[in-house]
This record gives sequence, structure tokens and C-alpha cells, in this order.
Amino acid sequence: FPVTIEAEKIRVPVSLGFGIPGFFLTYVVCIFLGLFKGLRDGSKFDTGSSVILFIAYSIPALVVSVVLLMVFCTDRFLPGGALFPLGGARSDQWDTFTFAQKCVDYAKHMFLPVASSLLGGFTFLTPLMKNSLLDVLNSDFIRTARAKGLSESRVILKHALRNAILPLMVGL
Repeated sequence: FPVTIEAEKIRVPVSLGFGIPGFFLTYVVCIFLGLFKGLRDGSKFDTGSSVILFIAYSIPALVVSVVLLMVFCTDRFLPGGALFPLGGARSDQWDTFTFAQKCVDYAKHMFLPVASSLLGGFTFLTPLMKNSLLDVLNSDFIRTARAKGLSESRVILKHALRNAILPLMVGL
């Protein structure tokens, strides 16, 4: 199949529409979840979230997508009916919508694809962030910052987090 320019004009904005938000949301979730897991290492939260991440990692994104479609896009499971549209990148009435209605419609169409793509990304980046933070927290410069009398939140946010994020940024 030769790809035409007209076909690409339709496909590229849709791909970017869920690819870019999914990419940034994956890193936001990873950084904050990894930070909380690292600060609460060995706690019930850490253990429970590790089990959930392990299970989520083992489920293929396609299966998650189908389950999300079945639950949220049909009236089989939710008593109120479908919460999200079943397909397409926008509604048939798109041309008649106001700007605000277009934004809401686009968000409704992109929510489930972004949510299913998040699952694959943050399940392996979160443990990386946690382990990176634990390594940084055991570093000499963190001990020095604490010995200088800096508050724990300043030590973590200013010194540890900045250095713990570096392994994640390599993947960009």
C-alpha cells in the first residue's frame, strides 16, 4: 500500500493526540509513584504497589484496551451505559461543536487509548525511579546535605530527586 499525503494528514494528528499526552503522563506518574515508593521502601504501600505493578506489567496492552472498551464503551457492565465513545477520533457532529465542546469530545475519544498506553510505560519506569532514588538517598552528598541541617523535604526535592530522575531522562 503506498501511503498518500492525504492519509497521513489524517493519521499523524491522531497518533500525536494520544502519543504525546501518554508520553508525558507516563513520566509524571513514574516520577511521583517512584518517589513515594522510594520514600516508603518496605512499607505496605511499597509492597502493594509493587504487586499491582507486577500484575499490570504481565498484562498485554491490547488486552487492557479490549477490557476498557468492554467496560466503559458498552452498556453491558455499567448501569448508566457507555461513558466513552466506542471508536473514532472525534464525533460525527464535530463541525457543529464549539471550541469547548470540541475539547471535551476530543478528550473523551483519547482518554482510553492514553490510559491503556500508560499501563505499559509506567510499570517498568516506576521501579527504575524508585531504585534510582534509593541509590541517591544513600549517597554521600545526601548525608552531607542532611548534616548541614537542611530540611528533609529540601534534601529530597532539591538534591535527591534531581539526581534520581537522570536515569529516566536517558530513556527520553
